[in-house]
Amino acid sequence: FCYIKKINNNFIPVRIGAGDWIDPEIFQPYTGSEKEYDLIMIASWLALKRHNLLFKSLAKIKKSIKRIALVGYSIGGRTIEHIKNDSRKYDVYNLIEFFENISQEKVNELLKKSKFSVMLSKREGASKVIYESFFTDVPVLISSSNVGVNREHINENTGIISSDEELHESIIFMMNNFKTFSPRKWAIEHTGCYNSNLKINDLLKDISIKSGEKWTKNIYQRKINGMKKCFSKSEKVEYDNELKNLKKFLR
Repeated sequence: FCYIKKINNNFIPVRIGAGDWIDPEIFQPYTGSEKEYDLIMIASWLALKRHNLLFKSLAKIKKSIKRIALVGYSIGGRTIEHIKNDSRKYDVYNLIEFFENISQEKVNELLKKSKFSVMLSKREGASKVIYESFFTDVPVLISSSNVGVNREHINENTGIISSDEELHESIIFMMNNFKTFSPRKWAIEHTGCYNSNLKINDLLKDISIKSGEKWTKNIYQRKINGMKKCFSKSEKVEYDNELKNLKKFLR
């Protein structure tokens, strides 16, 4: 953001990332009486996601843990068997329920049933999992070593930031205090596809008017459902037609 701002010229940075396009209607809070999982981690099985750090921390507090959910998929030669073997090394295998290549709907259900979600990557930007957690009213815990996540979005309403050394203590804290957070309420007010569309639309409109142009139509409303970029049915027809017209100008 700062780099693009320094370039100046006709570049205008905006603090909106991939996670800011989540549809809040897709993710709803849990309606059950008791959560089934003490925590959930949704990430690929890549080593950079740092499952080992989670296992190492759980080993220190395993007598206090009932059940956790790990959701992921194989990539880069790393499979679920690697993760299971690593969890055995730390003697926490029996605490974990593993899920691989499951549907978005199933991920949503597991997220709802968890007290909080964890992201431990050192380098990761606008993780959609963070915002999916928010709208499911599930607070998050992220590593303080992370570079990429908008720290303004991790606050007293949405979750905490923990050092790697204190992760086991932070897990206990979140297990005992997850009900004190209100991530969905904060997210409805500050992020999600409706807020992001409005921010982008207002910015483009302001730029156009200041440039002496007429603003004749608002932008198409965009949102993300899983990995899909969605529009309303009527806008999808208009969008496809406009896209065909724009392709005429490609060289």
